[in-house]
Amino acid sequence: MKRIADIASVFSGYHFRGGVNHVADGRYVVIQAKDVDDSFHFDRERLVRVNLEADPERYLVRQGDVVFLSRGVRPWALPIVEPIGDTVVPSSFYILRADPQRVRPEYLAWFLNHPKTQVTLGDIAKGSNIPFISIREFGDFPVQIPALRIQEKIVGLAHLSDREQHLLRELATLRGQLIDAVCFDLAQSKNA
Repeated sequence: MKRIADIASVFSGYHFRGGVNHVADGRYVVIQAKDVDDSFHFDRERLVRVNLEADPERYLVRQGDVVFLSRGVRPWALPIVEPIGDTVVPSSFYILRADPQRVRPEYLAWFLNHPKTQVTLGDIAKGSNIPFISIREFGDFPVQIPALRIQEKIVGLAHLSDREQHLLRELATLRGQLIDAVCFDLAQSKNA
């Protein structure tokens, strides 16, 4: 077991004064919690564009980072696996920049999103209205770090499981549409 602070640098996201306000020709885009779906995907083209007042360099999210939502009932982690350009996250997120020789971003996100880990993260969250995990407590949070080849196997299995769940949902939708169509045709049949 290693502490998060032992395997990654942890930064707070950009503090927006008064909220995230869209600027049509803004240089930067912002990943907000509302932009990420239940499968931990987002559409970069639909993100809000902004200009930043303070030096944005320290707040830029890079490929290989993991962003962690530190506020809310269910904290979650999102690995940034594609090149992302001029992108920031608000201060409700932490940016984790792990050493790729020790831990894969997708593994770290998988570990933080695991149901057992979620229970433990819930235990350290403070506040009753909007639970919050402090950056200090998050940095002290223990993470199991197996060998890189094991991390890659875990990530591969997790991707296969996610793909299976997606296909099962699609199959259920198509099955429902087929049954609805058959039932409707039967209802309109003169010989029913």
